[in-house]
Amino acid sequence: MEKNKKKAGFNIIDFLLVVVFIALVAYLVYHVRGFEIVGGSSGKSAKTVTVGMEFSPLRDELHNSISVGDAVYDAATGKQIGEITNVSYTDFVYTGVNKSTGETVKSALPGYVTLTAVFSASATYKDGSAILNGTDLVADGILRIRTKGFEGDGRVIRIEEENQNAGRKK
Repeated sequence: MEKNKKKAGFNIIDFLLVVVFIALVAYLVYHVRGFEIVGGSSGKSAKTVTVGMEFSPLRDELHNSISVGDAVYDAATGKQIGEITNVSYTDFVYTGVNKSTGETVKSALPGYVTLTAVFSASATYKDGSAILNGTDLVADGILRIRTKGFEGDGRVIRIEEENQNAGRKK
């Protein structure tokens, strides 16, 4: 008769199920609200920043693919991180080495341009780096952005906090 009695205790499978459940809850909390918990941008600490990016080399047919006023999205997350405030194009300059003299040579590469795009965003800003809607930015870092007419990898050339008094009239 004692063979038919079942243990009502805690076993290893119960323990593993509890661990998996806790890990799943922690994962969901982090991805839904966790960014704000671990120091991300919240409404109180957000500042307006200006981010400059350089895309080079780009084929010349992409010349007008970004316009002032376009929304900027982080291509990896799909979240909006800002709005384009300035766009400029210059000829792409190729840097190479002259094999016979060993000198550095710079020359324009026909059919290619360098795109410099500036966008404004609300972010947590500290010491030249920023967090924009969950996206970490550092100067000289690479970020893949998307607008309505463009997607590409660019180098972050500057991150600056906007002067809050710049737009006020005296």
